[in-house]
Amino acid sequence: MYRVKMFLMISLVSFSFLSLAEAPPDRVPSSFSKVYAPDDYDEDDSVQIVGVGEFNNSCYSPADTIVKINEESKEVHLMPYAYKRSGYCLQVIVEYQVVIQLGLLKPGRYTVTQGVNRREVGQFKVAKANKSSQEIYAPISQAFFKSDGRSNRVTLAGELPLSCMQIQTVKFSVNQDVILVEPLVEIPPATYGCANKKYQFEITNDLGAIAPGKYLLQVRSMSGRSINNIVVVQ
Repeated sequence: MYRVKMFLMISLVSFSFLSLAEAPPDRVPSSFSKVYAPDDYDEDDSVQIVGVGEFNNSCYSPADTIVKINEESKEVHLMPYAYKRSGYCLQVIVEYQVVIQLGLLKPGRYTVTQGVNRREVGQFKVAKANKSSQEIYAPISQAFFKSDGRSNRVTLAGELPLSCMQIQTVKFSVNQDVILVEPLVEIPPATYGCANKKYQFEITNDLGAIAPGKYLLQVRSMSGRSINNIVVVQ
């Protein structure tokens, strides 16, 4: 009888721990400590902003962000959420970033707000599209940034879809806390025998002197995509 009771007790304890481990996480309100909002979009671009923050332990992770856009008042309102899991949690600071897709927006200056009190956390501008511009972004799949106190370099890698396509130039600008990199491609007009085949490429550019600090590195890419990384300039 004693062995049967012990077996039942162990089974119940094991079941309790198993149920606790399998319990779905709670979805709780969260907030970004900072929102990076690049300021060089036009109405033909798919707008992206990036929210960053920290959790106090490993039981939290980013969930969804509810986005409401009012193109008349030019307000982008964010309501971020997080998942909170039960059980053992590592007591460490967990940094995270969330890329928020806003899509195509009408021209104008937008204010980004957050939370129920609609606190302003950023601004960005969407310009009218230059219909005469023939600029095409390169297809970038990876971007690496290196800062050592003497130079600031960015390395871009990707695949060109045509044998006659080539990198034309790489433009970059620094606006407050955003480093914007725009790699452009061209197809020479007098090109014959252009093969529809992918060709890998890798280029490195020196961005020159940049004030030390933490930045969003945003690299524009073909088909409305971007690569977004938080980098530190030494």
